[in-house]
Amino acid sequence: MDRCINKSLAIIVRATGESTTQILFNQLTRQLTSADCLHLIDKEECFEDKLKRGFELGIQEGKDFTVFIDADILLRRDAINKIKKLVEKLEDTDLGFGLRLWDRFYEQPKFRGLHIYRTAFLEKAIPFVPAHNLQLRPESYTKQKMEEEGHAWRNGISLYVAGIHDFFQKPDDIYYKFLVRSKRSEQDLDQLKQKFRSDRDTDFKIALQGIEDGEEMTEVTNNKLLYKNTSSRLLELSQESIYNSQSIDVMVLKRLIKYYRFNRLFWGSI
Repeated sequence: MDRCINKSLAIIVRATGESTTQILFNQLTRQLTSADCLHLIDKEECFEDKLKRGFELGIQEGKDFTVFIDADILLRRDAINKIKKLVEKLEDTDLGFGLRLWDRFYEQPKFRGLHIYRTAFLEKAIPFVPAHNLQLRPESYTKQKMEEEGHAWRNGISLYVAGIHDFFQKPDDIYYKFLVRSKRSEQDLDQLKQKFRSDRDTDFKIALQGIEDGEEMTEVTNNKLLYKNTSSRLLELSQESIYNSQSIDVMVLKRLIKYYRFNRLFWGSI
C-alpha cells in the first residue's frame, strides 16, 4: 500500500471575500478523505493574525500536515492526492514546501498561496509571525526565521502545477493585489506595466491602476479592507460555467503546453 494514503491533512482556506471561495471549498470537499479535515478562515483581520490563527488551528487538529490555500486559487482534480505523495520527499526536519499555480497576470507558473506545513513545527513557528505591518511578506519572513532554526522550506520539491491563481477575481481584489505588488515585487514592475498597457483585458487595466497608485504611496499595509478600487466592473461567477465550459485541469494543461512546448519542465509540471 502507498504510504501517502496514511498521511492526514488539515486543509485551511484563507479568505477575505474572494469570489472563488465557495468553489475552492467545494473542490476540496470532493478531494479529501475521512482522515482529513477542512476549515475556512474568513474573519476580517490583517494577514498576520490570519496566519497565526491558521497555525493554531493546524496544531489543534493535529494532522500530519497542515495545508494553507488562499481563496483566490482553484485546484486541479488530483491536487490533494499529489500533495500526499509529495510530502514523502521531505526530510524529517523540513518545515514544508509550496507548489506552483498558473498565475493569471504573470501568465506562467508561480509560487502563490499554496503552502504545505509539517504540523509538528507550527508551534515553534508561531513566535516568528511578525506583528502587523512590520514585514511586507509575513509568511516568507516566518519561513526564513524557521530556516535559521534548521527547518528548511523546500519549494524545489516538485515542478507540479497544482491549479490556477487569480482567475475570476473581483476588481477590488485585483486592485489591492497590485497595490501590494508595487512594494513587494519591484523587480517585476516594468515588465508587468508594459504587459498590462499593451493588453485590452479589463483585469489587466485594473492591475495597472493598482501598480501605479501603489508607486505613489509611501507604504501599503497587509490589510486589503483599507483599500478600494472605484471600477464599476461587476463579476458574476457561475460555478457551473467554470466546470462545464472548461475544467481547471484543461485550463492548466492548455497553458502549460503553450508555455513549455513539451520540454522536460512540461512533463514535470503535469
